[in-house]
Amino acid sequence: MLAPFFWLESPPSNVLIAGIGGGNLIRFFRNSLPKVKLTTVERDELAMKLAQKYFYVDRQDAHFIIGDAFCTLENLSQQNDIIVIDLHLKKGMSDFLVEESFYHHCYQNLSEEGIACLNILPVDKHHLVTIMKVIRTVFNQRCLYAAIPNHDNIAIYAFKRFPKINRSFAEIIDLSKSLSDDYKVDFLSIWREIESLNPILQKNELSMDKPRMSNILPK
Repeated sequence: MLAPFFWLESPPSNVLIAGIGGGNLIRFFRNSLPKVKLTTVERDELAMKLAQKYFYVDRQDAHFIIGDAFCTLENLSQQNDIIVIDLHLKKGMSDFLVEESFYHHCYQNLSEEGIACLNILPVDKHHLVTIMKVIRTVFNQRCLYAAIPNHDNIAIYAFKRFPKINRSFAEIIDLSKSLSDDYKVDFLSIWREIESLNPILQKNELSMDKPRMSNILPK
């Protein structure tokens, strides 16, 4: 979910996280980027209380909203540089994650250079393709994907606009090393996973004079 750091022109100012989970991302931003305005949406009040009690999430770390992510994004008027969607129920994924209207709400709540990140657990290939088609439609095909090692989850990155930062592959490798040092996260492995699931990113399929994001994102 930290892959947007490859493409943002500067560290994010506003971040929205839908689904608190174990609070990992909240702790990351609290410790690494304490000036970020962080909003967290969680429908389960008990999950929020457990995160605060057992997972070192403090009430001061973010603006916490207890409610449904669909309704919250529908009524929110906040421009976020990153929106993280990490919603999982006992029965599986929320039904609205296959609805085009939900992704329109995400799109509207992104800043001009904002990126939406989704952690999804599809039931099968057909389910995955359905979700991807909907997201690609809303975001005008500006999407990349990554497998999550040792899990069945898929990460999807949807860009509101082509990134201003138009780095070459060599520059991304160098940047990943720098980001890893700064944030103590293995960004090189993140990039390798993105590269492996998006054949269009592979160097041998590109003209060497155009190995840049705006030239290779799927159309």
